Amino acid sequence: MARPTRIAVDLTLLLDLAANDAASWRGVEAARKAFAPAEFVVSPATREALMHAVVATEYDAATRSLAQAALRRVIREWKFAVPDVGASDLAVCVENARQLIADGLVGGHAWNSAHTVAEAAGLECELLLCHDHELIEINHAELRRFLDRFDRGALWITTPGEILRQTNPPRR
Repeated sequence: MARPTRIAVDLTLLLDLAANDAASWRGVEAARKAFAPAEFVVSPATREALMHAVVATEYDAATRSLAQAALRRVIREWKFAVPDVGASDLAVCVENARQLIADGLVGGHAWNSAHTVAEAAGLECELLLCHDHELIEINHAELRRFLDRFDRGALWITTPGEILRQTNPPRR
């Protein structure tokens, strides 16, 4: 049996899924079909960000409620994997995230985004589905060179909407 394509998701996408955003769900389902067999992955950094969003006062009550709903549904209902990362692998991911920022691939203010990318690559994900504008606009050629330096596989960052556009081209 073929190894599933690992698809990482970020916090913003999890919140949209919890809000039952139809476009996000259609994109997830399109990715599930296009990359079958597919395994959706919530990285430790994303899981921590989700748990933080449940209790953090900088988020409004609606966002905290969505985060709580996503946390409840992510494993049982949505069947997303939530793998652990060992201490040594985590240290490598943290260093890779620092280097993503130092190299200018991710802005210095976006630590969580850089960490999400580093962990997705470390977990051997081939795709990162997100709604993070900074990550969506990342220079993929530069990211490829960066990941090559650290013996990481290719990682493509895109939105659920782009997956829909690529898998369902307009009819003429």
